[in-house]
Amino acid sequence: MEEQKTSRGLNGPNKQEDIKIFLHQQQARLVGFLETKVKTQNMAQVMGKHWDHNATLTDRGRIIVSWHLKRYKFIVIKKNDQMIHGEAIQLATNKRFYITFVYGKNLEEQRQPFGDGEIRDFVDCILQIGLHEFNYVGAVFTWTNRTIWSRIGRALYNDLWHGTFVFTHVNFMTEGLSNHTPITLSFPYCPEPKHSFIFYDMGNLRILSSTTLNKTCQTLS
Repeated sequence: MEEQKTSRGLNGPNKQEDIKIFLHQQQARLVGFLETKVKTQNMAQVMGKHWDHNATLTDRGRIIVSWHLKRYKFIVIKKNDQMIHGEAIQLATNKRFYITFVYGKNLEEQRQPFGDGEIRDFVDCILQIGLHEFNYVGAVFTWTNRTIWSRIGRALYNDLWHGTFVFTHVNFMTEGLSNHTPITLSFPYCPEPKHSFIFYDMGNLRILSSTTLNKTCQTLS
């Protein structure tokens, strides 16, 4: 299972243990943590091995990408303070795909380098670059502060995605460890149905007279 996991800070040891249990239960192999708030000097202690982040010496990390060494290879192509973009390779199948984990800044003026703060500009951008939202099951709202519920989490794909994965199951889970809902993507194997072959021997077709056809119908009735 591939998963984007959101968490409101990963510094607490209890939170880290809860997340490890959760990821083990979900059998997550490639994970994006958002809103991590982990300082650069603490990254190794918190994450262990096989991860990358967008933290700097002056800003706590907002995004961490972690992967299972025996299941995935992840190559970071580009990252900034609002996203990590890279190529993921499934080692068992050698399937490759590009994935971007995005977590925008809280203030509109901080989001300007990444995109305009207006939602209509974001929607226009999505349409222009040919992204679509996955069909999904689960929660309708993806974030809450207990007063307001909103759908700010998204899982998007382009037209090339189905060339790699025939079927993708997307689940917006109920919130638990965070005020954001975890988003899981899994790729169950779905064998394609066998196509039936119908043969018509045109040489054996006979044209029945109206009398013969009437007798046949009377016999059947």
